[in-house]
Amino acid sequence: MTSEPIVKVKGRWTPEQDKLLGTDPDADIGRRLGCNEVTVRARRVRLGIPATCHVVPWTPEEDRLLGTLPDEELARKLGRSFDAVAKVGPTKKRHHQQCHDEWPDS
Repeated sequence: MTSEPIVKVKGRWTPEQDKLLGTDPDADIGRRLGCNEVTVRARRVRLGIPATCHVVPWTPEEDRLLGTLPDEELARKLGRSFDAVAKVGPTKKRHHQQCHDEWPDS
């Protein structure tokens, strides 16, 4: 993730904010702009800008942890997104709400 000052998205998007789209994952850009990932993704898709995917390979140690904790908890422990854990873990393609419903305290 590049480190630039946070610029809040309020109302209309500026050309400077649009230039950030597709340069880092939507969630990272959302944090920098003070909005959520869905807002960033919607704007990026509307402008026809492809997503940037920074894939971090899984280590053997991380692989062994899959399925040992709820996906949300494991994602926090590993510093990965819930989606990254849910897509490779034994539960495959779980939505974060399903995990929250099953383990509300995690």
